[in-house]
Amino acid sequence: MEVDWPDWLDADMSGETDFPCNPDGTCDIPWTCCDGQCIDVRADMHNCGGCGVECEPFGNQCIVGTCACNSATTCTAPLNCCTTGCTDTQTSAAHCGFCENACGYGEICQAGACTVAPCEPACTGGEECCAGVCVDTLGDSANCGSCGNVCGAGFVCTGGLCIESECDPPCTGGRSCCGSACVDVMTDPANCGSCGRTCTEMTGPTCVSGECRCGSYSCMGIATDYCCTDRCSNLQTDVYNCGACGLLCNPGETCSGEYCRCGGSTACMPGQSCCAGTCANTDSDPNNCGLCGHRCNTGETCTGGACLCGSGAGCAPGVECCPSFPAGCVTMWSMGPCWCGSCSAFCVLMCVAGTCGSA
Repeated sequence: MEVDWPDWLDADMSGETDFPCNPDGTCDIPWTCCDGQCIDVRADMHNCGGCGVECEPFGNQCIVGTCACNSATTCTAPLNCCTTGCTDTQTSAAHCGFCENACGYGEICQAGACTVAPCEPACTGGEECCAGVCVDTLGDSANCGSCGNVCGAGFVCTGGLCIESECDPPCTGGRSCCGSACVDVMTDPANCGSCGRTCTEMTGPTCVSGECRCGSYSCMGIATDYCCTDRCSNLQTDVYNCGACGLLCNPGETCSGEYCRCGGSTACMPGQSCCAGTCANTDSDPNNCGLCGHRCNTGETCTGGACLCGSGAGCAPGVECCPSFPAGCVTMWSMGPCWCGSCSAFCVLMCVAGTCGSA
């Protein structure tokens, strides 16, 4: 049987993302008329849930009319939604100024601009600051005499000068002479890329292809680009590694200046969640029961993250709970004892259209 499909479905299946509204300013379901065009507000990034509702820069998806960031809650200012999640583009070395704008090696992100990384605390004992790391330029083959001056294969840094060092017997098989030992600078964590360049837990402990690696990444070993397990983290903004690797902020909190914060203030107590800038216990808070924003009905309590009416299950959405004995949900129709129409009328026999009746 031939089906007469509506015009809007033909446009949708043809690949068009919008099309003109009907002459009376309406659109066929499920489309919505926005500025003369029929839009699917369930999935449109520029009209998400309603006309003119923009998801960017705080979200990168529109899911059933709600903006989201990587399928999670949308970000709040000053955080923007990037591929790694909610990110402060003013401080993130991987997303500096805007998403995916990564700073170069030895740089950090300050006020949304890449700049040479300082050493904190300041270098002492004659060391110099090179790419945010204090080094002894008198003996560092990766920074010999000055930052970035790398001694070539077969040379070591002595007194700030690259001096040829003879290994006996001579190195073979692509290995380099570092001091008096032949090493593979492509894999040696004590001489990674060049003699004397040491990989640490901060930069990544392994040496792969002459670069210190943290999992599959190469970190700088500073607070804004620090190796945590198998990826580089910004300890100043990463809610999973806030101030130190593995220090996890509570749900809903942000990480700013290496401290977890709820609504710009101090962090919540362990076990709490940050809901709209206020700390809440989602196990017992009837206004945030189970998750932020989930409000129990009038008369219900929140126990273990679930709304309860008395000791039983919660009422249907919008239905009042009568907590007095016997606890129960208000109903309009029922055979048998019940709260009829309101919590002020308990019927013994039956409830008919919100009024107690008799058999």
